Amino acid sequence: MTAIGDISGLKSLPGHRTRLGSSRSRIALRIAVLVALLGTLFVVGQTPFRHWEAMAVAEAARAFGFHGVLGVHDSQILLSGGGQVFWVDITPSCSSLGPALALALISTVMSVGNPASDRVLAVMAGVASIVIGNLLRIGSSVVVGLLAGRVSLVLFHDWVGSTFGFAYTIGGFVLALAILLRRRRRAS
Repeated sequence: MTAIGDISGLKSLPGHRTRLGSSRSRIALRIAVLVALLGTLFVVGQTPFRHWEAMAVAEAARAFGFHGVLGVHDSQILLSGGGQVFWVDITPSCSSLGPALALALISTVMSVGNPASDRVLAVMAGVASIVIGNLLRIGSSVVVGLLAGRVSLVLFHDWVGSTFGFAYTIGGFVLALAILLRRRRRAS
C-alpha cells in the first residue's frame, strides 16, 4: 500500500464534481434543509410557545402587582380591567416564534465563514432580543388592557405594538450583524 502525501490533485479527477455536486448545489441543499427544519419547528412549536408566552406575560404582570390577571388557558390570558372581564389571545402572528426562527435562519445563512462561537452568539442574541421584545410588547398591551379596558388594549396593540415589533425585529437583526462583523472590524 502506498501513501499519498498531497491529495489536492484528487479534486481534478473525473467524476469528482458529479459525486459530490457543485458547491452551489450543496449550499442550496443545506439552506433547503434548514428552512424545512425551521418550518417544521414553527408548526410543531407554535402552540406550546404561545402558551409559554401567555404564562410568562401573566406571571410578569402579577409580579409587578397587576392582580387583574385572572388566569391563563392555552395561549389566552383572562383579564379584568376597565370594568370588563375579557380574554386576550396570543395568535400565531402575535407570537415571536416566527420572527425569531426567521432571524435564526438569516443569521445562520449569512454567518457562514465566521467562527462557530460568533455564529451561535449572533443567533442567540438576535433571537433573545426578539423574544424579550415581544414579551414586553404583549406585556405592555396587557397592562393597558388592565388599566383602560379591552378597546384600549386592542388600540395599543395595533398601533404601538406593531411599531414596537418592527423596532425589536430590526434591533435583533442589527445585533446579530454587529456580532458577526466584529472580528472583521478588529482585523482592519
